[in-house]
Amino acid sequence: MNVRSVPIGELTTSVSTWNPVQNPEKLFRYIDLSAVDQGIKSIANASVIKGRDAPSRARQIVAFGDILVSTVRPNLNGVAPVSEEYDGATASTGFCVLRPNPDKLLSNYLMHWVRSPQFVGSMIREATGASYPAVSDRIVKNSLIPLPPLPEQQRIAAILDKADGLRRKRKHAIELLDGLTQSIFLEMFGDLAQADDRLLRNLGDLVVKIDSGWSPSCDERPASEHEDGVLKLSAVTAGGYRPSENKALPSGVASKHGIEVKKGDVLLCRKNTKNLVGASVYVWETRPRLHMSDLIFRLVPDESALDPIFLQTQISLPTLRHKISEMSGGAAGSMPNVSKSKLRDLPIVVLSLERQKRFATAARKNHAAQTAALRAFTSAERLFSSFQSRAFSGQL
Repeated sequence: MNVRSVPIGELTTSVSTWNPVQNPEKLFRYIDLSAVDQGIKSIANASVIKGRDAPSRARQIVAFGDILVSTVRPNLNGVAPVSEEYDGATASTGFCVLRPNPDKLLSNYLMHWVRSPQFVGSMIREATGASYPAVSDRIVKNSLIPLPPLPEQQRIAAILDKADGLRRKRKHAIELLDGLTQSIFLEMFGDLAQADDRLLRNLGDLVVKIDSGWSPSCDERPASEHEDGVLKLSAVTAGGYRPSENKALPSGVASKHGIEVKKGDVLLCRKNTKNLVGASVYVWETRPRLHMSDLIFRLVPDESALDPIFLQTQISLPTLRHKISEMSGGAAGSMPNVSKSKLRDLPIVVLSLERQKRFATAARKNHAAQTAALRAFTSAERLFSSFQSRAFSGQL
């Protein structure tokens, strides 16, 4: 089917504006750019403020069915539909508000279009400003959208809604499993912050060693499968081990012996902001030839006394994370860091190895479920991307 393309502005109508400052005591919902969750493409965190506190950008009155398109940093695709909950709210002028003419354009079809790679690519090409790229409302409204008849728009949107719904369910399953290991730990052992002092031992008495990494000059790109790489801090501070967060070691620079990351390692961030010092991960799987940076420690427990999965889960609990953060020091103006000697003084609760192993078995099962959920999400993501690509090229 040959589908003509039409400027979005010809298919949308204008929205009303107001100046909240003229109504200083009036409470209203304000949708600023940060209120849009770029991952799930929805309004997630709108604020309620008084007119006297309104920023100068609070002007546009939105309605159910409108589509918000952030005009700054178009590569991030900050777009969202206005749900019934936000009917009558006020949006920032940092959004181009698209109100479809229902006789020509369906809201859910338009929403899928403004999150498509074709639309995002066109906005990136039109953006100006090196440090703060942006587009204007005029650019958004002059951009072209494929315009099939309304029944065809409805059919395409329905297919994409279902594919996106499946993708969201898979993502939600991952989110639920993410915190399950700590929940299992707390259910099995309770709040170890209240544990009997007789169960406490210093970490230094329970580890064979604490390894340090190194900090060579690296290329500003990830290492390929057959190259050596050095982990960035984001490999251990994002809530799970991320081997893709690395920098390639330049060709000709020999790797350092003994600091390659291995399956079963417990890695800990030793230097960062206060809230990230002490972030840790257990390495379930990794690719070869990745090495620790000097901002990362590897804790090597004496496994006759301490299971590594039990150790990593315990030090990731809020109480111990806070203790590690409090141990961190550094000169004025420098980033907080924790030393090996201080880390060795960290009090760890030691239970029978049998109970630790029982927990480790449960944690492994949860990790297997997480891996399966991630595979399912990846499959759903590919399916949605395929439908999305075909939907606006007449192939769906």
